[in-house]
Amino acid sequence: YSLIAASQKKGSVLELTTQKPILDADVASDGSICYLAPETGYRAVLNVYDASQTLIYRWLSSSQYLMRCTVAPGAKYAAAAALGQQDGMFQSTILLFRTDAEEPVGSIAAGNALIYDLHFVSDSLLYALCEDGVVFYSLDGTEQGSYAFDGAYLKDYTTSGSGFLTLVMNLYKAGNRYTVQTVGTDGGSLGTLTMDEQILDVSAAGRYLAILTSGKLAIYDQTLREYDVSDNTAGAANVVMRADGSALLLANGHGTLYVP
Repeated sequence: YSLIAASQKKGSVLELTTQKPILDADVASDGSICYLAPETGYRAVLNVYDASQTLIYRWLSSSQYLMRCTVAPGAKYAAAAALGQQDGMFQSTILLFRTDAEEPVGSIAAGNALIYDLHFVSDSLLYALCEDGVVFYSLDGTEQGSYAFDGAYLKDYTTSGSGFLTLVMNLYKAGNRYTVQTVGTDGGSLGTLTMDEQILDVSAAGRYLAILTSGKLAIYDQTLREYDVSDNTAGAANVVMRADGSALLLANGHGTLYVP
């Protein structure tokens, strides 16, 4: 029921409480924010704030369930994933908004795959991460690229790398047969890595990617070329990659900075 946005320089910049549970929220690189929450009489309401955290747009949905939302840098555009039904099957639709227009300016049929994540890669490119793959769209709804999972199960992902997404997949629902795949914003494969040990966490920043397993911490570039590796993880369960190539290991309530 509560949404708090914080800035490194300003501290808390937005605090609000909703009457019903918040369904999703997103922040753009410039500090623009959006969130979804139902309100009385409506299935979901999309709220968009600009970079000064001023509410500039609201869209009230009385007929469609909205699951995911995202806002572009500059807060000129926003998008939301809607769940509907057609011929007895669930259908996902991506609604595109301009915050200077009252109604959606476009929609994208996303098929019957569940949408896990929706995010603007830039102010003109949007991706939808689904249970069967990732698809990139321009603001007119045209598909710009895609990458299919080919039957593998998505186990983890991170979208915080500069110009690439990282997908952690497994051939099976259980077991340690992992494939790590980095994907460019055109849907093309940048690098592939297979691992036979449990992946605890992944994190990306800038051009670097950190993969933490039960036995080591490995840092790669976006093509999955190994940059550094260490088996001194001190029982860490999580990792936070930094754009300068260092990483923060989190274990038992404390953090350790790892510098290659």
